[in-house]
Amino acid sequence: MACDYTKPAGLEVAHALVSRADVVVASFKPSDENKLKLDYTTLAAINPGLIYGQITAMAPMIRAPDSMRFCRPKAASHS
Repeated sequence: MACDYTKPAGLEVAHALVSRADVVVASFKPSDENKLKLDYTTLAAINPGLIYGQITAMAPMIRAPDSMRFCRPKAASHS
């Protein structure tokens, strides 16, 4: 399904769907979700029980010291 969220009719359809949804997974640039009125705060006001997930390829990569700790195989130890 596709909605043109930039048009009032498209946003109205999206908000109607959110009102009956259990989960929303969004994939917007972080700056666009507020502008489009599809951010968690707006959607949770429509549906307080909503589970909201955000994924994006547009966000900067954050490198915490332990971010890859569980992804790296341990080197074999040869005694």
